[in-house]
Amino acid sequence: MNGEATWLAIVLPRLKTDRLIRSGRAPEGRPLAVYAKEANAFLLTGVDARASSLGLKLAMSLADARAIQPNLAAIEAEPGEDARALDNIAAWCERFTPVVVVDPPDGLFLDITGCGHLFGDDVALRDQIVVRLAAQGYAARAALASTPGAAWALARYGQNTKTSPPRGGRGRGGGEKTAHVSNSALRENLQGSLAQSPHPLAPSPSRGGGLEHLLAPLPIEALRLEEDSAALLRRLGLKTVGQLLHAPRSSFTARAGERAMLRLDQALGRAPEALNPRRPAPPVFALRRFLEPLFNIETILIATEHLCGDVIEKLDRRGAGARRCALHLFGVDGRDRTIEIGVSRPEREVKALLRLFREKLDRAAENLDAEFGIEAARLDVIQLQRIEGAPRTLVAVEESQASAEKIATLVDILSARLGPKRVLRPKFNDAHQPEKAGMWRSALESDPTSPSMGEVSRAQRATEGVKAKKREEAPLEASLNALGHHPLSRRFAPTAPRSRGSGGAPRDSVPRRPLTLFTRAQPIEAIAAVPDGPPIRFRWRRVLREVVRAEGPERISGDWLGGAPTRDYYRVEDKDGRRYWLFREGLYGESDETPRWFVQGLFA
Repeated sequence: MNGEATWLAIVLPRLKTDRLIRSGRAPEGRPLAVYAKEANAFLLTGVDARASSLGLKLAMSLADARAIQPNLAAIEAEPGEDARALDNIAAWCERFTPVVVVDPPDGLFLDITGCGHLFGDDVALRDQIVVRLAAQGYAARAALASTPGAAWALARYGQNTKTSPPRGGRGRGGGEKTAHVSNSALRENLQGSLAQSPHPLAPSPSRGGGLEHLLAPLPIEALRLEEDSAALLRRLGLKTVGQLLHAPRSSFTARAGERAMLRLDQALGRAPEALNPRRPAPPVFALRRFLEPLFNIETILIATEHLCGDVIEKLDRRGAGARRCALHLFGVDGRDRTIEIGVSRPEREVKALLRLFREKLDRAAENLDAEFGIEAARLDVIQLQRIEGAPRTLVAVEESQASAEKIATLVDILSARLGPKRVLRPKFNDAHQPEKAGMWRSALESDPTSPSMGEVSRAQRATEGVKAKKREEAPLEASLNALGHHPLSRRFAPTAPRSRGSGGAPRDSVPRRPLTLFTRAQPIEAIAAVPDGPPIRFRWRRVLREVVRAEGPERISGDWLGGAPTRDYYRVEDKDGRRYWLFREGLYGESDETPRWFVQGLFA
């Protein structure tokens, strides 16, 4: 599958019973089954290996199962716990690839494209996952293919798929264990299972031959068809995928539906299939496995430094820098620890990233709990941003104030120590309402006014287009100037108006906005000489205040989408010299509601 995607499909056929056995809830020496109420009847939804060998099958009624095996241990199904167990297994699989898709109720998809060489090859990676799942108490089947649909079909119905090796246990007749598996037992079981596993270079069912040849002998259920569609095709005599491949497409679509044809095309790679990963795939990542587990912070930092170097090498090729990174530490005990950092500016230096990870690891050292060691680590760049080349000075000049780089470094260190939600910077919004015009945001968040990588590229293309157009028009304009004709756009182009005092303080030195602005305007009782005029007195916080001077109104219309009423703002001064910023919400005659008065802020 060189040059193609590589998908690994995993099916856990006994997930429901394996979970109960691992938790110690299954009684010893008795066959185990899980049941649920479906169609007003209690049906079996899961059986363990011993119950299956005694003739119990899925979808069998609980009464028939007890009649066949009176000693049957039946436990009611817990779909929520089963889904949580499947999600935990998916999280454990992220140590092999960052793209893991949960396929309920008992399956997983892993996109291992480009990851196989870290484990020998794709077949060795598949075998290791199955063997290690068996060591943890989960029976599994797995298959490789170039499409998710083909891998799903081969994992469930293929004959040459990788299956879990047999496991010993008390009271199970060579089946599953009945007690909770300890970490030491897991390690011993894993070593023994790896010794029994086939050679890593054993042939895979997905290698050699096309997908049509591999899928042809499989039953039609391998195409993930609806139950009604599969039953209809079987009644028509179409029982295998090979028979469907040679059937007329129009007849097949008319009988089985368009979705059935889509499933066939997806399995053969003729149509794309969109899958939702458990977490979004990072644009850039680096993965490293260790020959021996790491136990202390210093060795973890050394591994982190190498991961940062691998990631920055990839960022250099993109011309971008990291804004948010996540370090995943995968333990031998099956748990993963995640450490996230963020920077205020796109960063592409190993020392800068390593310094932030050191701050985080020093704080999390007590809670890291790597008793059994870290066996693998992955560094994900969750968010990246384009880096624009900045001019460099040839002569070092002593700075009289802190540069933007030093301020960004200080922000990054404080955010790593105190948390990203405790280091803030002001944010200005394009809103007319004063209480919505400004707010605080995390200092690590990107500036919404700064262009993204896509916007920068579009802006560059637009600029190049304008320059090219000017170069094309330059000869024509020169000829017109030589003949005495001037373009109308130049002769009659209006000049842009200039606002007075824009970009600085008002010329009269009177502030237009108060120093203290309330987050929420406080209601007051006001009396005005005329309905639409300024107040002559108002009561605020139970104190009556006489107005001696008033200036306004400054009208701010409401948002036409939200339907907010119009506001008229006044700057007023009482007889004691205190100045307020008041506004009347609503206009007389605008609606049936009476306008109300509020105080928005204080000038002094």
